[in-house]
Amino acid sequence: MTALHAEKTATASHGLFARLGAMLSATVSAISEARLNMAQYHALNRMSDRELETIGLRRGDLIAHVFSDKA
Repeated sequence: MTALHAEKTATASHGLFARLGAMLSATVSAISEARLNMAQYHALNRMSDRELETIGLRRGDLIAHVFSDKA
């Protein structure tokens, strides 16, 4: 009975650590993606209105363009 209890506890602990690891991985990925999006936004925002127009964007559309695939 004790061995069975120890096995269940080990399995539960492993599951907990796996979930924590997955949460940490997802958080790191989200932060990385946010940094890339902000870098893209700042690069576009530094462009002149004429440069933006040549690539089919307007200044007011930058946020929607950068985050459009996130919905």
